[in-house]
Amino acid sequence: SHNTPYYMTERQYEVLKEDLACGKRVLEERLSKKIFHFAWPRGHYDKEGVRIAGELGYRALYTTDRGTNTSANLDMIRRFPVKCKNGKWLNGKLQIYSSTLLTKLYLALRTGI
Repeated sequence: SHNTPYYMTERQYEVLKEDLACGKRVLEERLSKKIFHFAWPRGHYDKEGVRIAGELGYRALYTTDRGTNTSANLDMIRRFPVKCKNGKWLNGKLQIYSSTLLTKLYLALRTGI
């Protein structure tokens, strides 16, 4: 599944589908558990990739996009960066990223968007 960015860039969606299905099947066989989560390698994804992953039974798709999450956006779960800093720093970030409004304001200030 680490080739997904290439498959999407080259619009090789049938190969992407086979790759995601095979990876899911192998994990389910080895772990004896259903797999519902997938993290996009290097954070690369597109709408068709999201559609295919959902079709294969993935329910939660992790991106590297910054932001907050709700139960409505499980197909594009955002993250926040964690750095080698103290607990006070992490607590401050958790306060920001636990609020959709604060996250939007924070990211707008940081990125200018």
